[in-house]
Amino acid sequence: MDRKRKEGLLCQVHNGGCQHRCVNTRGSYYCECHLGSRLHVDGRTCLGNQFKPAHLSIATCIYSI
Repeated sequence: MDRKRKEGLLCQVHNGGCQHRCVNTRGSYYCECHLGSRLHVDGRTCLGNQFKPAHLSIATCIYSI
């Protein structure tokens, strides 16, 4: 397997070791946390509120009399 293809696979194996999200970069990768959490000094674990943001729904109400 060539080097470029290996680089693209870093996050595909065990999520790159990241607790939440793994982001591929050129020749490497880094971990990110969900909103409300922060990355631990180990660079892989996320700390804090570990909630996933809710999807908000926008609705329009039309009233008639």
